[in-house]
Amino acid sequence: MSQNTFDVFDDTVGRHVGQQEKATRRLIESLTERSGGDLDPFATTLCASLLSLAQNIDTQRNAGKEISRNMNTYLDNVQRLQDMYPPEPKVDEDVAAYLAEAKA
Repeated sequence: MSQNTFDVFDDTVGRHVGQQEKATRRLIESLTERSGGDLDPFATTLCASLLSLAQNIDTQRNAGKEISRNMNTYLDNVQRLQDMYPPEPKVDEDVAAYLAEAKA
């Protein structure tokens, strides 16, 4: 079963979307793909928190305010999500060719 987890967060019409929010939306899309389209409720909550933090970071950065506390919380949540949905390991091309040759 596949779901579009964050369709309800597409409230960007008519407002500025900053760099942190754009990056966060790409991160969420990547996590959703990596999970096969279904994020569990804990991950969904973390992603919603990331979007909120990203919007706050963009707003605070534009106003010249301190962002370190929000950024630390943001990065902690990113690490939790990465632990839940680790990236696919990438095999070096030379190693992959060697492995393919060894199987033959």
